[in-house]
Amino acid sequence: MLIPHPKLQGEGQRLQEETLRDYRRAGLHLSKAKRDAVEALRKELATATIKYRHNITQAKQAIQFTRANLEGVTDGFLGQAKTGEDQFTVMANVTFHYLKVMRSAKQEAIRKKFQGIRRRLETKENLPLLEKILKLGADIASRLGYVTWADYKIEPKMAKTGKTAIDFLHNLKQGLQPKWEAKLARFTELKREVIGDPNAVVHIWDAFY
Repeated sequence: MLIPHPKLQGEGQRLQEETLRDYRRAGLHLSKAKRDAVEALRKELATATIKYRHNITQAKQAIQFTRANLEGVTDGFLGQAKTGEDQFTVMANVTFHYLKVMRSAKQEAIRKKFQGIRRRLETKENLPLLEKILKLGADIASRLGYVTWADYKIEPKMAKTGKTAIDFLHNLKQGLQPKWEAKLARFTELKREVIGDPNAVVHIWDAFY
């Protein structure tokens, strides 16, 4: 005689739903061969992700500037960075150094150069890894029955789907756009006043300054 399943409610129902969801996310609805293939992809993804992060944390890039290049930067910091008669070595990978230059260096060209160097740290090694990570994530999601990796990652969270998260960000952007445009206009005025160029525009390397 079959015993009917109890009708669950409240916490019990939620526990059941989340447990079944987690089983599905783990690939337990797949055959063993397909499940093993997904597990192999997960391990490959974990390895690539660890390597990507390791490259970033281990990246080092020393940049030499002259005193004139670093006009506006405090003497205290310059004293620590001095490595020659008129040479100052700043590490692009060190956040403290990066912020000091980006917040204080008066020359826009120097801020632009320094930010570009920092953002390109380990690019040669990490771009192929990033491409691999994106492809592996998409492959895993597809094998588990999801449209995108975003759908898979967001499912346990409040948004539930990638589309919901993207729609939220789009709506947030639309709501904040007027305030952002007003602030950008004011920042543009300030920059034009400071450098004496009526046609100057604000760039990303001006943000901290």
